[in-house]
Amino acid sequence: MSSIEARYHTVLAALDAAVVIHAPDTSILDANNRARELLGITELDGRLATDPNWEFMDEELQALPLARFPVLQILSGQPVRRQLVVVRRPDSSVVWVEVNASSHQNDSGELLEVVVTFIDVTERELRHRNSLELAEELARLSLTDSLTGLGNRRGILQAAEQARASALRHGDALTILMADLDGLKQANDEHGHRCGDDLLVEAARLLRSELRPEDLAGRIGGDEFLIILPRTDAAGARHAADRIQGVTRCVTSDDVSLSLSIGGATMRPSESVAQLMHRADQALYRAKSLGAAVAVLDEESK
Repeated sequence: MSSIEARYHTVLAALDAAVVIHAPDTSILDANNRARELLGITELDGRLATDPNWEFMDEELQALPLARFPVLQILSGQPVRRQLVVVRRPDSSVVWVEVNASSHQNDSGELLEVVVTFIDVTERELRHRNSLELAEELARLSLTDSLTGLGNRRGILQAAEQARASALRHGDALTILMADLDGLKQANDEHGHRCGDDLLVEAARLLRSELRPEDLAGRIGGDEFLIILPRTDAAGARHAADRIQGVTRCVTSDDVSLSLSIGGATMRPSESVAQLMHRADQALYRAKSLGAAVAVLDEESK
């Protein structure tokens, strides 16, 4: 080995980055110890870039297409700069690596080798992904009622605006129901707020059990719920209200039984969410005036 080659191998071994040198056929000509450690394979010499003993994946942990393998990108004339790749090693452990690659040519322009460097960024990516998960969790919590698990006022009103926009865009009907738990204040006064909380949780559970996957419900006040029924006209709303009333007719906790009063309205052309909610609220007021466990739809009360 010449002194130049010796220095080359010394430098290669001293690098903190994993370095793999490929021949034009993608077989490995050389690799430093860091590369062998990172890829989890001691004997790398001669292996192809597509060796089945390791698996390259993208950021979504899907198999990396061959065209996106760093060596093959260089061979096709595409640059490789800070490409994020997930490597599943032969022992099934996973590392995130940042990849750079470049070609080495002779004076005639003939490709001699492709140099690929891998930098382990696993800790960085885990921190980043944990931060994203935390941000998503905080966003979810900001739209969720902590007691019932339904949407909170902010969350359900945001959903109502989205449902209205979708209904206008597609020409669909949209109905909202406002529901009030009859007698909750009295239950709180006589049996304590723990009993009242249990009643709210049970009401939310029963309410959710009667909704379709596309329907949404939220708690907008102490004992008041808002229910969004996409693609539902007045007739469909009556069926939905009857179903909900049927299952929530006996909300029970600690020998206390409550019921749900419902008011509803179906969106008119160009009506805002606020206007729609006002009509539903007025229908709920009429329902409450008729006694407990009554459902009144605005369209039916004219």
